Order: sequence, then C-alpha cells, then structure tokens
Amino acid sequence: MFTVTKQNGEQEDFSREKLRMSLRRSGVATWLVDEIIHEVEGKFARKKKLPTDKLYAFVREKLQKKSKNAVPRYTIKRSLLTLGPTGFPFEQFLAKIFEAKGFHARTGQILQGKCVTHEMDIVAWDEHELLFIEVKFHNRLKLRSDTKTALYIKARMDDLVDTELSYTGPVKKMTQGVLITNTKFTSSALKFGLCAGIDMMSFDYPAKGNLYDLIEETGLHPLTCLNELSKGHKKTLLDNGVITCKILADDPKLLDRLNLNRNRRKRVLDEINAICYHTDYDKSQRRS
Repeated sequence: MFTVTKQNGEQEDFSREKLRMSLRRSGVATWLVDEIIHEVEGKFARKKKLPTDKLYAFVREKLQKKSKNAVPRYTIKRSLLTLGPTGFPFEQFLAKIFEAKGFHARTGQILQGKCVTHEMDIVAWDEHELLFIEVKFHNRLKLRSDTKTALYIKARMDDLVDTELSYTGPVKKMTQGVLITNTKFTSSALKFGLCAGIDMMSFDYPAKGNLYDLIEETGLHPLTCLNELSKGHKKTLLDNGVITCKILADDPKLLDRLNLNRNRRKRVLDEINAICYHTDYDKSQRRS
C-alpha cells in the first residue's frame, strides 16, 4: 500500500482503519465507508506517496456525490481553518462551546496580574470554576503550537494565579489555565503542558473531550462548514457575529442579508437542518 504525506511533511502508511474511523464519526453509512475505502485503494494503489490533501479531496468528492449529509462533519477540521484570517471568530466560536457546556464566557478580557496586565482570549466561569483560556488559531493544518507557546502561557498563568474576579457570583481565583488550538500541539509542548499543569486541547487531543468531541456533543458546528454558501456569504455572516450553524437554525431571517434566491435559500436551510437536527439532506436534495 502507499504512504500518506501529511501537511507538515511527515509520512505514514495509509491506514484503512484511520479512514474508516474518520468516515464513521462523520455519519457515513457502513456500506459507503467500505465502498470509499475500496475506491481509495483502487485509485491510488500504484502510488508510492500521496499528499494528504489529495486523499482528502478524493474522499470529499465521493461524499459530495453519495452522502451530502456527511460532508460538513468530514470537513470540520478544515472548516475551522477558514474561521480566520484573524483568531477572533475562533475565540467567539469557543466561547459559544463553553456556554453550551454550562459556563458563562467573555472574550478579550483585560486582567491585572501580579506584575503586568494581560488580555485573556476567553474567561469562562460557572458556580465552581474560573477558567482563563488562551487560544492559538492557525490557518494552515501544518502549523502547530509548540513548546514556546506553552511556556508563554505558563508564565501568564503564574502571573494571574492570585487575580480575583467576580462577574456573577462570589469572588474567585483562577481554578485552571487552558490552552486551545484548532490544529495540533508538538509532542514537546504536550509534555511540558502535562508537567506544568496546563489543560491543553486541540482538534483531536486529548483522546476524549477534544475539540471535535465538544463540537459534536454541543451540536455547535462552525458556520464555515456549510457547502451551500459562498466564501463571500460566509464572510458577511461572520462579520455580523454569526459564528455557528445553530445561530442560523434558530434565526433563519439572518439569511435575508445575503439576498439568496428562493432555491438557494432552501438548499442552505436544508443543509443547516441536516447538521443541527440530523434531518436527511440527501433526500431533500433529491426531492428538489
């Protein structure tokens, strides 16, 4: 079999089980998972090395033809990249995730530490916890948050350890510092974070409770995973604070500012309902 070249240049043997897991968690039917794996192996059997982008594009094309329902979930990792170019929309997205988990959350908070002031990306709190959350957004998959980032965050958390806040309720000190990235951490950054007591989260780390898990658990998918909207449409909505598909599901009138024709608007709403409420987008498209 062939090897797959990752975005960062690393190579690994193609894994049927890895692709199977990715497709199954995206909601692809078992029969179609087997069919796509068979087609991948037939298509690229003579290749010695295959860029991961080419493999991804091939699988996405097959899903687009045979299981549109699964496309948004299969493309979540890359959809997070397009929340940029700045990190602010990603911070807003994470704040929505924490709110769905029962926290209050505010972005861009200026906090006074022992030595200097700090702008904290997100402060989240509930009855028992006060979390100071630093967010590292990357717009390319090959970029990773490294040890220098973890060291920097540790220094900030140490300076803020005695800072007291009271947003709604009794005064609290930080109970945990958290570092979140939309791509990956280097192995040395993870090793340092574990040793230094920093909670770290990436798209697929830790094994349970990672960013992908939280997206699925809360049902809050990034607006950018929608295939029926153009880049311009998505930018217009993001600029107006529409960060998740759920926001549009709850208030479809927000689509009015895009001036979509009737058929396009219906396709968009069908896709949103498929993502948020697990309706059958494939059948709705066949009917239309």
